[in-house]
Amino acid sequence: MNRKMLAVAMLVLIMVPAVAQAQASANISASATVATALTATKQADLAFGTVYPTFLRTVATGAVGAARVLFAGSAGAEVNVTFTTLPATLTGPGAPISISYSAAHALTAAGVQTTFTPASGATTLLSGIGELFVFLGGAITPAAGQVAGAYGTTVVVQAAYTGN
Repeated sequence: MNRKMLAVAMLVLIMVPAVAQAQASANISASATVATALTATKQADLAFGTVYPTFLRTVATGAVGAARVLFAGSAGAEVNVTFTTLPATLTGPGAPISISYSAAHALTAAGVQTTFTPASGATTLLSGIGELFVFLGGAITPAAGQVAGAYGTTVVVQAAYTGN
């Protein structure tokens, strides 16, 4: 019986190192890089200048008088551009003046242009240096007998990372 116990003990001792050698482990690291925060800088307002009753005044996107905003962030990142406030009128001392907006343009520093409807927004990319310019134009026609004075409104455009 002692021989049987000795044989079983030796067999167990022989198998233990084999099991230990069949396993291995490694350490892995987990890391992340947080993207640069997006910033927005207004470079120009949408300015119709002096207008006259019953005469259409149009400011083309990209022309003098068009609104221009620079968004800056992480190079090559995808962003959603939306106009969160897009008023239908200019207000002032007289009746409101209706405003219509022309197609907006999102333009990267590298010259890649995306045309989109301001009310719908767009998904586009920041340039290789992390810049995106957004332009907005529009048109107004003051009514006959429009009260003279300054009229205005606030348009709000924003960009947000999509995570892609």
